[in-house]
Amino acid sequence: MAVTAVGGSVATYASSLKSGHANLVPQWYRFDGTDQDDPQSYTATASAPTECSGGNVRCAILAEPQSGDAAHPDLANITVFANKAN
Repeated sequence: MAVTAVGGSVATYASSLKSGHANLVPQWYRFDGTDQDDPQSYTATASAPTECSGGNVRCAILAEPQSGDAAHPDLANITVFANKAN
């Protein structure tokens, strides 16, 4: 999977999550917890983490944010899974 890093802060990125049609725009979330099924185990980030270069361990996801809580993903709307080596 090829990933292009983009500049900008998470705060700026998170503030622009809604498109003109009120649809939530997918964003990257770093997995930094122990439960892949818990939205609280993910932290919003402006781009895919560089250590997510393949493997079998969850590293990050590209997903729509939860409605009303852009800091955490809506796990029912994941677009991309990014993994890393053990």
